[in-house]
Amino acid sequence: MLKAALLNDTTRDFGHWGCIHVVQNINNLCKQNNCEIVFSDTDCQADFDQAEFCKKIKSADIVILNGEGTLHDDAGTLWLEKAKLAKELNKKVFLVNAVWQNNHQNKKYLSVFDACSFRESFSYQEAIKDGCTNAFNVPDLSFYSLPELKKLDYHPYKNLAVIDSVKKNTTAELIKISKKENCDLFFMYHKHWQKQKRNWRYLPDLFMHRLHFLHLENAEQLLPYKALISGRFHACCMALMLKLPTFAIESNTWKIKSMFQDAGLDSEFIFENPQSALSAYLNASDETFKKWQINSADFTEDAYKKIHSFWNSLF
Repeated sequence: MLKAALLNDTTRDFGHWGCIHVVQNINNLCKQNNCEIVFSDTDCQADFDQAEFCKKIKSADIVILNGEGTLHDDAGTLWLEKAKLAKELNKKVFLVNAVWQNNHQNKKYLSVFDACSFRESFSYQEAIKDGCTNAFNVPDLSFYSLPELKKLDYHPYKNLAVIDSVKKNTTAELIKISKKENCDLFFMYHKHWQKQKRNWRYLPDLFMHRLHFLHLENAEQLLPYKALISGRFHACCMALMLKLPTFAIESNTWKIKSMFQDAGLDSEFIFENPQSALSAYLNASDETFKKWQINSADFTEDAYKKIHSFWNSLF
């Protein structure tokens, strides 16, 4: 059996559905290919002990860097340095599930990897432009949970739910929309949910039940809704698998916009701000919702197959 080390185990972000499913699926895909993860690295400290790190990955045959949303604007140097150290130890090194954007300095690390998968087309094209010669366009690893989500019984009876954003100003606007439309608002991170529940600005409305703040722990929580307005990438992934129409707001990278373009949904379902997303939802036709149903089914089925095929090719 092969042994692997996983870099950037994002389950350190407690209560994040996307991170949990991405890492869970990495483990599952490794097991399916007779590979065991013997070390998962959650250490984000820039001053890590290099000798200790090399000792921890010594027994691994391969090293897998989970890119997720980390590798943009020359962030993520820590993880790229660790990947470089692994390569210097003659390990096979793979970058998987990455966003790639504005890495003017860090593009030099692309040569470290034996194969790289980018989770939407904009990142894939940017990586090729930056000199990546072994790039693959493979949708986000959360889509490997498609069989699990397809089993869920989707019978909506509520009109709308709202999901927060990585951008604070956008989240503030989404909170206003949730109050105006009298609909539930979900937070992707448990810590953000807890923080906003204690925010003095919202306490009166929470107490009077004019705001409904929830933590998005699982896909079952979204089954009652006919549509979403979302600022979160992994909530959009979840909605695509559920075939739940979602009017999305652009994130701090191009990841949502690019994924929606890959799915052929960018013209009707991705917006620069929450008010535009709300307006589109309020004016959406039956044909708009039908397009989501068709495109989301096609995209997610194809995503599952691409993930399976790419991971089989690694081992």
